[in-house]
Amino acid sequence: MALRVLFVYPLSLPRRQVYRGYHHGIGYLAAQLKARGHRPALFATEVCRDEEVKRVLDRQRPDVVAVTSTTSEFPLARALIEAILRYRRLPVFVGGVHATIAPEEVASIRGIRGLCRGEGEFGFVRVVDSLEKGTLARDVPGFWFREREGWVRNCLGPPTPLAGLPFPDREIFAYNRWARETRKIVGAEFMGSRGCPFRCTYCCNPLYADLYRPHATWRRRPVRELLAEVKEVLAGCPSLDRVGFHDDIFTLDKEWLADFCEQYPRYIGRPFWCNTRVGCITSQEAGMLRKAGCVRVHVAVETGDPRLRKEILNRDIPDEQILETFAFLRRAGLKTLAFNMLGVPQETEETIRKTIDLNRRIRPDWLHVTLFQPFPGTALFRLCKEEGLLAPRSPGDYYAEATIVKNPSLPEDVLYGYLRNFVSLVYASDGARSNRMGTGDSTQKKPRHPGGVEYQGWK
Repeated sequence: MALRVLFVYPLSLPRRQVYRGYHHGIGYLAAQLKARGHRPALFATEVCRDEEVKRVLDRQRPDVVAVTSTTSEFPLARALIEAILRYRRLPVFVGGVHATIAPEEVASIRGIRGLCRGEGEFGFVRVVDSLEKGTLARDVPGFWFREREGWVRNCLGPPTPLAGLPFPDREIFAYNRWARETRKIVGAEFMGSRGCPFRCTYCCNPLYADLYRPHATWRRRPVRELLAEVKEVLAGCPSLDRVGFHDDIFTLDKEWLADFCEQYPRYIGRPFWCNTRVGCITSQEAGMLRKAGCVRVHVAVETGDPRLRKEILNRDIPDEQILETFAFLRRAGLKTLAFNMLGVPQETEETIRKTIDLNRRIRPDWLHVTLFQPFPGTALFRLCKEEGLLAPRSPGDYYAEATIVKNPSLPEDVLYGYLRNFVSLVYASDGARSNRMGTGDSTQKKPRHPGGVEYQGWK
């Protein structure tokens, strides 16, 4: 008998600059479960209300609950799990980034049946299949299981091969409605690859690389499969007039990129955006992207101080290369978005001014600026902890306007002033340019998404 699986997706609180989009991980897991005859559904919310949790459980009647969580949303995830277990004695499994980087903290939640470290497409299907048969499989790679005598901690297997995977499910998201909220900026969302070979100190990708060693964690999907998914989704969502690719570095594989740029106009023909990295795209490839229909490219600047980039962030990229990249993207007719991050360890008012100045020189069409958040498992979190730079509270989400990093040379009120006024300082007219804090709003305006909505993927 097929099992009902309820996915619980904790969301960031809705704020003007917060973007909350489609969750590819849940989509892939749901697709795998459907292929095995199971019945997934989704509960996405930014708050924990007991009456709402009870209503969802009464309506969906799940046999299994799967909760995903980042570090920022973990307090909400814990509250939701505790509420679920107050009403129903269900097998609850936890996955996502936080379960991967902080499994012991996740394992401390009373009553959960298990957790998944790393990717879980094949493993979670095995778990659900075994529950359907009445005996939980306890040897699933990457999974930890609670037993009376303690936890069974299985090592990770290899990363999930991407070729041939069922397309990530969007039905449980009521995707046409979900994506409509962000159609003007984001559009239909896809991923052509997973992972990143670089080791930026603020990112979780190096941890995944270490956990999966000696296997490579950067993988790409066949172009034909990616385009088939795009075509299928757009056919079901005619209101979406643009496409977005969330790959960390869309331009990493040159042969793959050339194949994509040749086929995309013929099979899709919609405007699209993507992410790249300085040093991972040439002027020729920028021209290929534009010819294929690309309209916007996102590039991380992070900080305008070369020493901080190299010694603190492990991004040894000179200013000249950043300037050159934005220049040839602009010449190719591509709009640009620059990612920036304030408040990294050893940040000063002078280094922030350098970041403002570098953004003035590269002249991006859009700016995105956030405060640095030290997430557990990253090299920069360890540095902050070793040097006693952490305040005794949890980091906020990517859009939080409060820091837990103590920079002795940078008062918090000064940091927050630059954060709030970053955009106005960068885009000040030539005659008014100064490094004095202005009155503008420094955060990229991102569309809000309604949370607290139950989506049903079965009748």
